[in-house]
Amino acid sequence: SLVSSQALEETMLRPEILFDLRRIFRQIVLVTIGIEAVGALVLFAEFWATMSAVDAVYAAIFHSISSFCNAGFSLWNDSLCRFSDSTAVLGTLSVLIILGGLGHTVLLELWDECTARKTFRLSFHSQLVLCMSGLLLFGGWGLFALFGTGDWLDCLFQSVTSRTAGFNSIGLHDMPPAALCLTILLMMIGGSPGSCSGGIKTTTIAVWLSWVWAQLNGKQDVCVLGRRLTPELVARARLLVSLAVVLSVLGVMFLLAIEGKDIRFADALFEQVSAFGTVGLTTGITPGLSAAGKIWIILTMFIGRLGPLTLAFWAFGGKRELVRLPEGKVVIG
Repeated sequence: SLVSSQALEETMLRPEILFDLRRIFRQIVLVTIGIEAVGALVLFAEFWATMSAVDAVYAAIFHSISSFCNAGFSLWNDSLCRFSDSTAVLGTLSVLIILGGLGHTVLLELWDECTARKTFRLSFHSQLVLCMSGLLLFGGWGLFALFGTGDWLDCLFQSVTSRTAGFNSIGLHDMPPAALCLTILLMMIGGSPGSCSGGIKTTTIAVWLSWVWAQLNGKQDVCVLGRRLTPELVARARLLVSLAVVLSVLGVMFLLAIEGKDIRFADALFEQVSAFGTVGLTTGITPGLSAAGKIWIILTMFIGRLGPLTLAFWAFGGKRELVRLPEGKVVIG
């Protein structure tokens, strides 16, 4: 339908998708399978040293797909703690997680740039995604190292996986409180639009921070990377951040209310944000939640996967403003 075609065009930011859907869909499938296959080969070479060939093949394929899709499922009870010293395993999984969290729009543009014979210029969206992803990756890496989370490899992997993948190479109980707070922040941000990741997305936080900076400096236009952002885009980003914060606060209150003294505030906050960002990390309280608590976590994951903005527009987007009321003034701040 026309509505579906327009939604697909806005999601992929490719106007030609309406006329060349087969080629673009084929590119997505080939790029996805190609990245996962290369990752599985590297992982197989590492796993084969400690397990049989059949088990190594299965584990390599499973973890390659789980990483690229930012699922975070592992075949071992300790996730990836047994590979905390393996640069090859954690490095390969980190690359897969990063690529899976960029989004198909960015991956296809990178593919076109690598295969095109002429000079190809990345779109503004891809430039913003890559800049924010790099800033969060290296910024989180440095802060985890500053907080004494572990060695450089564990800090790097934690910076990568916290944003939505859900793996862990060190026990969360061994992390200092400041590192847990940083993990919550990264889980809330998540990956990029059009990817397998959750959270409010990297572009949303970039637009929101640009709006805050513009307001603090008294600027009318919100600009980032030399481009002016439309008021409609800024308003959507502000609304999404507000909905995510309100949902998280209400979710923490709900968990504390139904679980009573059996749950700490820090654990409830971590569990709620992890569910909203569809990350899957936990401080260990998930198995002990009541039926109502588990149902709420399920609903939170569902909302986080669809996006609170999508649900809000579905519930309230059909109403039109027919009357404009008089302006009212109030002192704030």
